[in-house]
Amino acid sequence: MRRLLLFIADLIFSFRAQHTGTLGEVEAIQRLA
Repeated sequence: MRRLLLFIADLIFSFRAQHTGTLGEVEAIQRLA
């Protein structure tokens, strides 16, 4: 389950980084992972 969550978070991170990549989103994803 945790591996799946990390995989999804990584997908979201890479997608967001290509478009906006704001620090707040990075922190939110790291908090999720």
